[in-house]
Amino acid sequence: MVDRNWLECILDSRTTSESDAEALEAALGSRSPDEELYSRVRLIGYCWFQNDRESDHKRIEHTSWLIDHHPEIDLRPYTSIFLLASDVVLDSLLSKVEAKRKAVPTNTDILRREIDLRYLQDPTTCDELIGHGISLEPENSFWYRRRGELCRDHPGKFSPSHGIDAYSKACLRSTTLLERVNYASELARLSVSCQPSVAATNAHQVLVDISNLEDESRVLHARHYAHIVLGHLSLQAGDVPRAVECLRLASSQNGDAAMRTYGPDLELAAQLVERGQRSAVVDYLTECIRISPGLAPMFREWVRKIESGIAVNLTTKAVYDLPI
Repeated sequence: MVDRNWLECILDSRTTSESDAEALEAALGSRSPDEELYSRVRLIGYCWFQNDRESDHKRIEHTSWLIDHHPEIDLRPYTSIFLLASDVVLDSLLSKVEAKRKAVPTNTDILRREIDLRYLQDPTTCDELIGHGISLEPENSFWYRRRGELCRDHPGKFSPSHGIDAYSKACLRSTTLLERVNYASELARLSVSCQPSVAATNAHQVLVDISNLEDESRVLHARHYAHIVLGHLSLQAGDVPRAVECLRLASSQNGDAAMRTYGPDLELAAQLVERGQRSAVVDYLTECIRISPGLAPMFREWVRKIESGIAVNLTTKAVYDLPI
């Protein structure tokens, strides 16, 4: 169960009726461990969509249960969107997790969950907590990956070199080819504007490594981003036709869980629109509907505007502004 995409499970809860939620609540404590876990996640989502004080307290209760019983679950995708809707929920959970971490400072699961909760609002403290994690587990690639993600998501707080160093160390400590593909993909993305040779090397290596995986389904996003990185590098070199081809290759596959939830890259498409490549971008956005069907309304609206000659602002931020 812990391998599920919890953000998708929470989003699915928008269709949960009041009577279904009451039934889930009534059955808590009497279900199998897997059913109990899934019920709690569904209730977290249901309570978020209610958006009232009582629901806030329920979200605190059910998320606290997750932290207590399944501290191994990565809460960051959930907290990035849902916890920040209520300072009451976030502050309550932070207080609980911080107290747990201070009581047992060597508990790395709780340390990870505090990082999840602070990730958007307090990146400086997050980086310090990651440093503590590295001191506890210096050969665990997780900590270097999380530092790289932090630098990627807070470019105004950290220098690109800080993130590039972190992802480079994550690659060196990866224990599987799957891990290495994911880390190298992020390293390529982070270094494309400041260290293009590093970006090119890692993007090409990602494509080679993916071809050697027995199951590519969990790294489709990595292939997507490898082509996007190579497209950016082509634009830097002034080769627009090659960049267009890279954009096409980036959309010539199905989406995995990460791309279905967060959507495909839009930065290369935005730059190509500015260079007059409207037809290529329309084709790309049309394919994005297949890759991320849940975001289809946004893509269709952009296609309509581009075909009508209306200026568009292609940005991943729009994913989080969609009415749900």
